[in-house]
Amino acid sequence: MARVAGTHGATEPMPTGLQRRGARYYLRRRVPEPLVAAFGRKEIIQALGTSDFKDAKKLLVLAWAELDRQFEAAGPIPAPGLAQALEPERKISPTVIALTDLDSLRARQLDAEKAGKLAGFRQECRDALTLYQEMLEGVRPPDDDLRVIEGRRNGIRAFLTGEGAMSLSAARRVLVPHSTAENQLRALTTTTWDGLLGRWSSERRPNAKTKAAHASVARQLVDALGDFPVEQLTKQHALRFKDWLVERGTTPANLKTKLSRIKTLVNYGYDNDLIGVRAFDGIRIKQSRERARRSFDEASLAKLFSGPVHKLGERPLQGRGEASFWMPLIALFTGARMEEIAHLTTDDVLTISYADANGDAVQSEFFRFLNDPESLRELKTKESERLAPVHSELLRLGLLRYRDSVVRTGESQLFPALTQHRDGKRAHKWGQWFSGYLRKECGVSDPKVVFHSFRHTFKDNCRNSGIAEELQRGMMGHTARDVADRYGEGFARFRAVEAMKSYKAFGMPPI
Repeated sequence: MARVAGTHGATEPMPTGLQRRGARYYLRRRVPEPLVAAFGRKEIIQALGTSDFKDAKKLLVLAWAELDRQFEAAGPIPAPGLAQALEPERKISPTVIALTDLDSLRARQLDAEKAGKLAGFRQECRDALTLYQEMLEGVRPPDDDLRVIEGRRNGIRAFLTGEGAMSLSAARRVLVPHSTAENQLRALTTTTWDGLLGRWSSERRPNAKTKAAHASVARQLVDALGDFPVEQLTKQHALRFKDWLVERGTTPANLKTKLSRIKTLVNYGYDNDLIGVRAFDGIRIKQSRERARRSFDEASLAKLFSGPVHKLGERPLQGRGEASFWMPLIALFTGARMEEIAHLTTDDVLTISYADANGDAVQSEFFRFLNDPESLRELKTKESERLAPVHSELLRLGLLRYRDSVVRTGESQLFPALTQHRDGKRAHKWGQWFSGYLRKECGVSDPKVVFHSFRHTFKDNCRNSGIAEELQRGMMGHTARDVADRYGEGFARFRAVEAMKSYKAFGMPPI
């Protein structure tokens, strides 16, 4: 294979169909045998108009796709066996065949890998590639229409070596009718959306809440577009569904969530050779630049903690007793989410021994935020599982005394008055109470100041307290920003404790 010198003396292979004559690059491609008469030549050589290798590779993709379109427009009658899968008037498309075979080979490779037969499967593919190439070169008699053989050769070659994969990718994006033809080609059976959901659920084993959420958006897609087999899904369906959601006033945040869930199901179907295109990939929505929530400013923070719960010692029934007092405080001093706090157990307020900066053994109190799907205690991301130091203000206010009093009653939940819904949520009703209490009893009227605002407030206070960004992210359970953040075990425990000692809740009145 020809190679081209790259930077720093490195070389990279010349893509199939690309040639260099002097300093200029050209496309060179054989005309399929049945089309030689129509094109008046056996081979096409086309100048790409550049001497830059990177530009030549990009131009090759576009020129190759254009030749595919020309070949398809002049192609012969479909071969037996494929005619039933395509519309009666449609000519054979090597590109469609290559895309279909490529998707199938990827799925079969996963099965072979699971069965421990990957090496044998790859050898079978190499043998098939040799056979198809010999048929196209006339060394062996063809066993099918040459355009079918060309498509199979191109698909298996892209699978094994990556050659031509860029051209196929461009065709998948650009040639919209191919998504329909490709799905018709694969649709020997039909799968309902309920059937797709069932297969995904059986294999991925999501919890009941996640499964119900994905089932809901699948039903919405059927309501919007009609009930059709998943094999017939195209990019146009995806765009129409997005438009349907927008027309019904779906907020940008909910729109993003719904599209993410249906994308999960569709990509599962693609990976399992049910759907021919990742129809929801690349669909973007315009996010509002206006923040959905605001931090508590000093005035609103003063109003909340001067309210009857923290000023007068009231414990409203709907506020679930001590939960009305402690949950806002824990949120202010940890940045934890409402459900994370509601799921805390008495064992999750614990004392941990660790080494300080001098290597001496010391102890501090920590909150432990755990992920436990079996008890429907599920954090937002895997990074959300963490230990967060307990701030001295919470200790001063008697958090440990409160925890011990709950232990003496025999309860395991830190806030036993909160009841767990079947979907796992413990704070749903409490959150409704807090919203009303914040507005009516405390006089905080800004609709963008809600319980989740504590998370924004904690972030602001961390910045203003001079706490390092990486420590902030660790205490809040934020996802790593880049690959470098995932290396190592993170900061030493004493660094998080020292950071929490420097944390100040600006504007909070004395309690």
